[in-house]
Amino acid sequence: METLLSLTSKRAGEWFKEELRGLGGLEHIVKTIRECHRHINSQNVLRSGWTDPLLDKLRKVDRCLRVLENVSAFFFCFLLPSYIILQRTRHITKKNE
Repeated sequence: METLLSLTSKRAGEWFKEELRGLGGLEHIVKTIRECHRHINSQNVLRSGWTDPLLDKLRKVDRCLRVLENVSAFFFCFLLPSYIILQRTRHITKKNE
């Protein structure tokens, strides 16, 4: 995961981002965020405070979110609206068959 996070900086080319999306990299990043959240949530931070391991988990979540923002911005801005329209068109077509 650390390697993936270090490779996906803002300087990564669009081809790399597309490969990451296509090969399931985003799902892996989201899974990591969920695991870190589950771990942090299971601790009583209000009572015990933020320990170094918890802060490390929080930093990892922050890095993962930055990667998701960078890698998925093009998808959400330009491709997602087209994808939604295509899915609705398919749904309507299936209804009429």
